[in-house]
Amino acid sequence: MKKNIYTLIVIFFLLGITAPARADLEVSEGALNPDGTAYEINPDGQGWLWISDFDAGQIWGLDVSGGYFEIYPLIYDDSDPDPSQWVWGAPSDARRVGSDLWWADGKTGVLGRVSTEDGAYTLWRVEGADGFYGTAVDEQGRLWATDSAEPYLYRLDADAGELCTFSLPQSGKLYYLLHQAGYLYAGDDVNDRLLRLKVSDNTLDWWQLPADSSILGLTMDGEGDVWYADSVLNLLAELVPGENQLSSYPLPQSAEPAMLAAHEGRLWFSSDLDGRIGILDPEVAAPSVSTLDMGSENLAPSCSDLSVEGTGFFTITIEDFIPDPTTYETVVNSGGWHVYQMSASAVPWGITTLDGMVYVVDNGRQVLVQAEGFIEAPSLSIDKSAAPATYDAVGDVINYEYLVTNTGNVVLYNVSVVDDKASDESCPSTAAGLLPQAQITCTASHTVTQADLDAGSLTNSAYATDGSISSMPDTATVTAVKKPALGLQKSGAPGTFREVGDQINYEYRVINAGNVTLFNITVIDDKTTVDCPSTAAGLAPKAQITCTASYTITQADLDAGSVTNIAHATDGSISSGEASFTVIYNADEERYLFLPMIIR
Repeated sequence: MKKNIYTLIVIFFLLGITAPARADLEVSEGALNPDGTAYEINPDGQGWLWISDFDAGQIWGLDVSGGYFEIYPLIYDDSDPDPSQWVWGAPSDARRVGSDLWWADGKTGVLGRVSTEDGAYTLWRVEGADGFYGTAVDEQGRLWATDSAEPYLYRLDADAGELCTFSLPQSGKLYYLLHQAGYLYAGDDVNDRLLRLKVSDNTLDWWQLPADSSILGLTMDGEGDVWYADSVLNLLAELVPGENQLSSYPLPQSAEPAMLAAHEGRLWFSSDLDGRIGILDPEVAAPSVSTLDMGSENLAPSCSDLSVEGTGFFTITIEDFIPDPTTYETVVNSGGWHVYQMSASAVPWGITTLDGMVYVVDNGRQVLVQAEGFIEAPSLSIDKSAAPATYDAVGDVINYEYLVTNTGNVVLYNVSVVDDKASDESCPSTAAGLLPQAQITCTASHTVTQADLDAGSLTNSAYATDGSISSMPDTATVTAVKKPALGLQKSGAPGTFREVGDQINYEYRVINAGNVTLFNITVIDDKTTVDCPSTAAGLAPKAQITCTASYTITQADLDAGSVTNIAHATDGSISSGEASFTVIYNADEERYLFLPMIIR
């Protein structure tokens, strides 16, 4: 395959939530050559679109208003009586300027021009070049072409019969070209650079891009900023040349963007990897912004005469363009991205705009897709905040604010907020409509429960909706200030003892003195084993249990004259203070008179 550029593509998926109700894309599709593989499509400013069919060896020109194709078969040599031996071209990036239709041949090293008035063609062969890829025609009518297999950029001046070869710095390699206002832009796939060549004096400027950048399609928006599709880093990027500022917009799903076109402030792109086309609204999407290093040098081309390889006439045929309507399902509709799934066998590549319409070449099914350039894309976003940031008691009130923005391109009505932890959501009325980019602030509250305290934090999720589409959800988390504590009161009876074997009974009143539920509470006594009711199900704040134990007096206790034991309550993580209880030997009750036994 011509576009099999990479040997390794790392694919990853970012899973997200999309709006539950979405507007699908209404399109129409018309057939191209079923035996070909079409790639690029270029408008000519005259109401025509030009499609390069690499494998069929044809260039298809669509008269949009007339609804028909002119088909140019690039037969370089038909001298053999056997048509199977004819030499066919493999056009790449064909484009028309005036009445001249130019192309670069991706297989044979041929640069070609054909008159769309009479079909007369001229061929030039560039020795050593067999990987022509992208083209451009400058203000002087000179054809520029890249060679994706070699580190060269070529310029053909057909009127002067001159070919100039530019050696790229550090053996760079280029794919597609963008020509605007006297400059050529291209991506250097080897050195991770975006190049800009001033065609009048061959001054080359370059911007150093992030590592592993790989530029395919390029376009320029209405403000003069350069956009490119990066099929490896999976993003669209905007360069403001005068500020050396790069804004990168990662695609919401791995899609390997290929080509792109600017239209009314939005960027349309094709993704050949998964058969999708999409739209980026940079006014809504959030980019990653960086400043790029820039370098400059002068390229000195090697120029020489180039004679004509061949001339002749192509036999042009006519075919009607008969599009049939169909629908592409929306797969992403959030955050400024609108992505649509084509057929499972679709391989979209070339994309362009003309007269308010967007056109896409699908070489997987060999169809030309057309869609309205303005797509109704309703979209909402929500930014949620919570105050205060912490809570420490049941009954505390958390107040929420929701900044809701109409991030789409149509007016929305009756916008509301749904929060999974609140029931008093309130929004200003939008019965009269919320304009694109307009905002409202909604409010709600939540009263803290014991469960919220026990959980340690409270996270709730909210989304904005108009009843048909919904924003991506936003969450806010507030943190519980946990204050676990235990209290212990200890008592015993009786308060005295007289002899070995007397039993002292203890009671321990344990109270949850903190603000969170505690579990599996025990009492540890240094003289005995304590029995407590089960708290496996939890002991709520301010609740209490009574534990019991007993102790039997020993001779050592009698000798000591008292018994003091110390206890504390614990749940394994925190402990109460120590509580002690002392029983004493009652000397008064233990006075006995022993008289000697007299034996007579």
